[in-house]
Amino acid sequence: MEDRLARVEARLEDLAQAVDDVARRLAALEDAAGRHAAVAPSAEPEGFAEMPPPITAASAATALSLLGRFFLVLGGAWLLRALTDAGTLPLAAGITAGLMYAGAWVVLADRAGAAGKRWSAEVHGVTATIIAFPLVWEAATKFKVASAPVAAAGLAVIVAGALVVSARRLLPAFAWAATVAGLLTALALAVATRAVTVFAVLLVAVGIATVWLAYARRWFGLSWTAAIVADLVVAEAVALVTRAGGPPEVYHGLSTGAVETVALGLLVAYLATFAVRTLLRRRDASVFEAVQTVAALLVGLGGAAAVAHTTGSGGIALGIAALVTGVACYLIAEAGAAGGVGHGVNYVFYSTLALVLVLAGSGLLVTAATLAAVWGALAVAGAVLGCRLDRLVMRAHAAVYAIAAGGVSGMLAAAVAAFAAAPAAGGLPPAAWVALLAAAGGYAALAALAPRGEVPWAARLPELAVAVVAALGIGAAVVLAGAGLLPVHDGAPEPGALATLRSAVLALTALGLAAAGRRAGRVELAWLVYPVLALGGLKLLVQDLPQGRPATLVLSFAVYGTALILAPRLLRRPPPAAG
Repeated sequence: MEDRLARVEARLEDLAQAVDDVARRLAALEDAAGRHAAVAPSAEPEGFAEMPPPITAASAATALSLLGRFFLVLGGAWLLRALTDAGTLPLAAGITAGLMYAGAWVVLADRAGAAGKRWSAEVHGVTATIIAFPLVWEAATKFKVASAPVAAAGLAVIVAGALVVSARRLLPAFAWAATVAGLLTALALAVATRAVTVFAVLLVAVGIATVWLAYARRWFGLSWTAAIVADLVVAEAVALVTRAGGPPEVYHGLSTGAVETVALGLLVAYLATFAVRTLLRRRDASVFEAVQTVAALLVGLGGAAAVAHTTGSGGIALGIAALVTGVACYLIAEAGAAGGVGHGVNYVFYSTLALVLVLAGSGLLVTAATLAAVWGALAVAGAVLGCRLDRLVMRAHAAVYAIAAGGVSGMLAAAVAAFAAAPAAGGLPPAAWVALLAAAGGYAALAALAPRGEVPWAARLPELAVAVVAALGIGAAVVLAGAGLLPVHDGAPEPGALATLRSAVLALTALGLAAAGRRAGRVELAWLVYPVLALGGLKLLVQDLPQGRPATLVLSFAVYGTALILAPRLLRRPPPAAG
């Protein structure tokens, strides 16, 4: 009996020990669960905590309250309109009261924004916009109490106030509403009042204001929109005064001088704004600045030049202004080149702008014959300075000046005629010789001073372009000189003999390019060998075979075959060792 009791007591002790173990384990599990629960909220996805709260009754009540306030404000405006229509308020007093009423809500929008009530501020600002701009429209068109300059001044004050408050209190909806309403009202008033230049000035001013607003608040859509509208209105004004027969009768008061001034003002205003940001604030030119600069050049400078050409006056002053501005842009580009290396965005931007202005300004000042000498000298100067200063962009400008000189002098046209049409009698004109010498001198400077060795292929493109211009000029000069020695048939060189002469010149050109390119290490000359051979083969099929005689064809095929054999060998021959 005692043994049995002892066994029962032992089992009870084991059971109690097991229960204690289970209790300890449960306590440990509860502690772990508590710690996990404390850590779990921080492990939630980051976006989960940032999700906007659901729409509640309070938020819905706030939206309805703002909507109700919007309608009450409009009701007050209509009350003033009713009092004015009834004669209780004089017309001028009623319009003034309406504008003051809209201005009061702009002030309230500023105060609400300062208090952190952004949505209330946006509603006040948009409501003021809806009141003010239609009132200016009616004052100028329906009631006839405001002239076009007064209406433009009123629009300017309203837009300026709206943009200032929007920028101060970060109210993009107010800024968009005021800008779009101002642009549309100005466009409508320009059409209704025929005062195109007055409202064009206003639109340019609004465009500049939106650019600075975009710089401050990064609202770039506003600057794009305003710039497009300003460009279109100025372009339309230029089109009106330059049309055949003058502007339409309804635009009889449109002044050509005023339109030319507005066009130049568009260019100067935008360029000055961009220069301040890129130079003084040390910012790279943006896509908007590049695109709007091109548009301002086309509309502003191009429009002013078109007006000057139509009126027959002002071209010299415009050319001098463009030339001086172009030189200034070159100096700005060099001054802003960081580290003495001109490969930055701003360097490309200002130097390209300078190129366009110099070409346009010099084109307005001098005749075509003189232009060949001016642009040829610029080509040589650009080649030398581009190599000395290590400016790839400047070497590219040298190529552009060389091409422009070849085009304006008639050299490129003479080259085409020498190889593809009836060659002109008397050889190259004097201006073409000037362009040819400039191209040859520019390529000589590039070949002597430009970097050699392993250079990216893009860095060889300026040398390639100048080499093509020089080769065309030399080839044309040889063909035109040789054509005067050929037998004459019906007053022109005999076709078969002329075709053979052209084939011989192309073959010698290919051989000369291969030899010079290989011996001098000028890769760009070697690039031209096979295109010249291809042109020679095409010319054999198109000219020599239809026009040639057996005697001339023998010479044509002989010189072309010789070039096909020797040119690849010259290209494969290793260059001579350095002395």
